[in-house]
Amino acid sequence: MSQVLDKPLVVHNVISKQYQAELEHRFVGENTMPWHFTYETTHEDERVETSSVMFHMFQYKAWGSNVSPHFDFVKPLLYELIQLSGTPFTEFLQVRAICQFPIITSRKHNLIHTDLEDPVPYHTGVYYVTDNCDGDTVIFNETFYNVPPDQVKEKYKSFTEIQRVNPVRGSAVMFPGSQYHSSTLPTKKVRSVLNFSWR
Repeated sequence: MSQVLDKPLVVHNVISKQYQAELEHRFVGENTMPWHFTYETTHEDERVETSSVMFHMFQYKAWGSNVSPHFDFVKPLLYELIQLSGTPFTEFLQVRAICQFPIITSRKHNLIHTDLEDPVPYHTGVYYVTDNCDGDTVIFNETFYNVPPDQVKEKYKSFTEIQRVNPVRGSAVMFPGSQYHSSTLPTKKVRSVLNFSWR
């Protein structure tokens, strides 16, 4: 495998069924994960829409070295995924869990973004914690090298999809961090993911 991902890589059943079930139980079952509330704002066809999102930050380099006490539980999964990607690992830039709630909407997708606006190459991954839900991850051909972040709002209608990944528990998708992507809102049940970036 190459040292740099040049396109999305989807992998399935990367961890045991027991570990998959325990992750889902901790994230959306026994309620031991401390969640924090935020709004996600999306601009589409001149409309501004918001939806409620819960998140848990395991690690964020920009905030310093403090990490969540729950980080050790997810680290083995992240290391396994990075190894499967064939890319080198030096450090985590951001690791967070997200829960989106079911909502009926005509919106095609949420905010198109990159996880970090960092000119130094890095990779991004999404591990799907919950099963039997919708809310695809949409990955676009465009990158922040050819469309600067401040131009996304005016140019997103011309963006072209390279891949849609359905959230299936135990699966993950990894791709270059410069690649624009978006989640879509679930309509059936809670969509929970583990989102991480590394170089």
